[in-house]
Amino acid sequence: MSAIYSPSRSPASSRLPLGGGGASRLRSSSLKKPPEPLRRAVADCLSSSSPAHHGTPSATASEASRTLREYLAAYPTTDLAYVIILDHTIAERERSPAVVAKCVALLKRYLLR
Repeated sequence: MSAIYSPSRSPASSRLPLGGGGASRLRSSSLKKPPEPLRRAVADCLSSSSPAHHGTPSATASEASRTLREYLAAYPTTDLAYVIILDHTIAERERSPAVVAKCVALLKRYLLR
């Protein structure tokens, strides 16, 4: 009943690919310039100005929300959309502290569906 340990057969090494994991893939994707419609949609959705007047969303806010939903719904761009949301929030948090609360609300809306 003694098990022979082999470093090449350890459970951890079989789960983690050598030479690059998911985090490095995300970092490399965030180094690329994001698509302009996605970047603009994130900026509009998280902007500090009020997107609604008298309870109805503006055309810009509606279009931004629709564009962001499309990027989040498409499997190949889901991760990129979340990375852009977080990157924008981090970049703007000093200038506009309200962006953090808007980011949290936005993430809750999409993640808790």
